[in-house]
Amino acid sequence: GCVEYLLEELGDGLGGITTTDSAVDVAAYIEAARQQDKPVFVQGGSYGTYWAQRYLQIFPDQADGVILAGIFPADGTSIWYDEMTNQVARDLMDLCGQDAFCSTKLGDYPWSRLGTLLEEMDGGHCTANGITRNLVRTLFAYLMYWSTTNIVVPAATYRLERCDPEDQQAIVDMYGYLFGDGGTWDMESYSILLQHHVQFSEMWSHPAFEGVDLDQYFDDIDEEGYVIKNNGPGKLALRADWPIYEDLRWDDGWADTTIPMLMLQGTFDPATPQREAARVGDHDSGEHQHYVEFPMAAHGTIGSTPTDDGRDCGYDIFIAFMKDPTGPLDTSCVDGLTPIDFRGTPSLAEAVFGTEDLWEN
Repeated sequence: GCVEYLLEELGDGLGGITTTDSAVDVAAYIEAARQQDKPVFVQGGSYGTYWAQRYLQIFPDQADGVILAGIFPADGTSIWYDEMTNQVARDLMDLCGQDAFCSTKLGDYPWSRLGTLLEEMDGGHCTANGITRNLVRTLFAYLMYWSTTNIVVPAATYRLERCDPEDQQAIVDMYGYLFGDGGTWDMESYSILLQHHVQFSEMWSHPAFEGVDLDQYFDDIDEEGYVIKNNGPGKLALRADWPIYEDLRWDDGWADTTIPMLMLQGTFDPATPQREAARVGDHDSGEHQHYVEFPMAAHGTIGSTPTDDGRDCGYDIFIAFMKDPTGPLDTSCVDGLTPIDFRGTPSLAEAVFGTEDLWEN
């Protein structure tokens, strides 16, 4: 019914709601608002990095600098979102197994512990209060987005294993933290329809999946994945009916620009994975174009890359670049990033679980 409504209300106008049109809007806004002798920077995060790259394709020399954080490549696909999320979650759990504290809670192989837990949940373990295996996999996928919450995944695994009444309540509170009124993902202003429209039209088809049976691919992910949203099958079915548009001139193309660029990427990013982001750094590697990776940082690196001296590395690099986009860029703070502390903090435990401790009651 939604697709029918969109066609009835907008019809061919849907073809004017594209990344390219949005990029032209940005350029028009800049021309209308810029002031003499004041530099203009374009910053994009997540999908905004894809949007900013389209802007650079069409307007390669308008801005004084462009910043990308959590980078989606110009020719990327969202099909493998769950596959990538699951892999990053495994990397995090492997790190937990190597950590002196975390391993005392989940042993040397936390990923295997999570797999066993999910199997036991299929058999009814800790499924009171509406908690299910699929819900847990989805909650964990959302927690993986941010460096401040991804450490909750091993702690929640531990709590679900134990499954005391306080643990069950903690998981219910965790759901509220993510999706309750005012929760982290309670985004009333976000348009999932606009996401579908752009994603299905521009960020779906990909050479890596030519000839691939996507029904089987998503079935395999569902069978094997421990930390996934598992919305691939639904998207696949919806895309078959969606009024997708084509943008043959710009879609899947790369910008040719000498504009100073700052590209910031976390290696534990599930939404815009490091292996794909690095391709943007390889392409945009000219003078004054900097690709910077933050080990073990998740999605979003400006404000969530703390250093041992109490500063934020991504933020400091971001500010330094805007102050002098053509000067030398000091990225040495990357070597001083604070290691992941799986213990968490009382404030994190209180926010997510409603407890004083992330692990214990």
